[in-house]
Amino acid sequence: MPSLLLVQPETTSPESAGHISRAVSHARLNGLDIEVVTRSELSKKVDLNDVDAVMYVPAGVSLYRTAVTDFFEALNKDSDVSVVYSDGEKLALPDFSPQRLLCQNYLRGPVVFSANSEIVTNFASSEFGDVAAVYFTLLDIDFRGGCFEHISQPLYSYKTDSLLGLSEDEIVQCSEVLKRARAVRGGGTIGNYLGLGVFESRGSVVGDPLVSIVIPTQALYSDHQGTSQSLVVNAVKSIVWLTDYSNYELIVVVDSGADDHVLAELRKLGGPKLRIVEWTKPFNFSQKMNFGVLHAQGEYVLLLNDDVEVLSRQWLSSMLVLAQLPNAGMAGAMLYYEDDTIQHAGHAYYQGSPTHIGLGLPRGSHGPLGGYLVSREASGVTAACALMPMKVFKEVGGFTALLPGNFNDVDLCLKVGWRGYDIYWTPEAELYHFESKTRDAHVHYYELDVIEHRWGLRLDDSRYWRGHPWSAN
Repeated sequence: MPSLLLVQPETTSPESAGHISRAVSHARLNGLDIEVVTRSELSKKVDLNDVDAVMYVPAGVSLYRTAVTDFFEALNKDSDVSVVYSDGEKLALPDFSPQRLLCQNYLRGPVVFSANSEIVTNFASSEFGDVAAVYFTLLDIDFRGGCFEHISQPLYSYKTDSLLGLSEDEIVQCSEVLKRARAVRGGGTIGNYLGLGVFESRGSVVGDPLVSIVIPTQALYSDHQGTSQSLVVNAVKSIVWLTDYSNYELIVVVDSGADDHVLAELRKLGGPKLRIVEWTKPFNFSQKMNFGVLHAQGEYVLLLNDDVEVLSRQWLSSMLVLAQLPNAGMAGAMLYYEDDTIQHAGHAYYQGSPTHIGLGLPRGSHGPLGGYLVSREASGVTAACALMPMKVFKEVGGFTALLPGNFNDVDLCLKVGWRGYDIYWTPEAELYHFESKTRDAHVHYYELDVIEHRWGLRLDDSRYWRGHPWSAN
């Protein structure tokens, strides 16, 4: 008979205990041998060889009647699965997101993991409290290459105001857990606790690779904020003055009619890092960007609009950390409109329509599950600011010339995902985006036809963002 140890907190409310008892009874009727223990009792177990799985049910959680059975069945349907988690009532979780887990333990509901004796022993004997001990265990399983299975339906409810919140002691302990997790993954830093289980947590840049920043532009003056300004000059100025990562080059692709004064300002700002290349053909953002990349020498290429301004010193290094991950295809940034509302917190491909996550919400919004605060996996990111390994850009063929104005970045992201690469977004890279100030951004019907014909059902992708993309909470 399959065996499971169900671990509950030392103190469990009568209501939660009643729901656990009901779920255990249902599982026993379905042929599962279950023993309910606390973590201190688990540490006294001498022989775990006969145990198939361990389930942890946190405080304040009430299991649905079939929950234990459903969790165990999901664990055993595939021998490669190491951890199973599920949605909760009014709590829709993303598919497994290891980068997000390194910044936020969003798996705070019940979890089941296979009974590897070393992992169970470490969990049982951990010096941390239950919350941090579970977090350490999940990160340890991920580091060992374990597979996480997500049941995308609710199997529990919870009474606490926020299942993701942490007490002061839990903040200290989870911060230490993250320091250890970063240490075994090559190092990194753990900063402030931001709420909703989110920490400022980032890895370290490996080496000193050259990043080629490619900026297509008309290189003209235009009216901006009531004065005549050059957006590309402002963009380059912010890069030069604020960027904390120094090994980059600037490839500015200018139209034939570029203003000589703009070019002179660019050369003065960019110095030896700058290379200006001339684009002599009609407007086609995709072809113009591809042309710029042909002149790039970096191991990584940053695709950047000319109508942006850098806000955070670590904008480039924080994206580079993500772009250097083993299977990374792209990394994107948090972009704001000039009125300090969010323009982009990742792409959402929602019910067949591409859009921006967080669009129009106030700067500083937390978002569902703290989604606007945390570095995380994404289905796509805007090419207004996107960093890619050069080899990935070349492998997928760059931008398609079939989409000269709109959706070219959606197509690029979907090609990157189709090739099996991961895409990331980080709020640590912050920029203003004065979107489409220098061109007509009207979407043409043929552009919609092209993107729908090329990608169809892939334009409905809720793996990493559940629910409406403009949700405030």
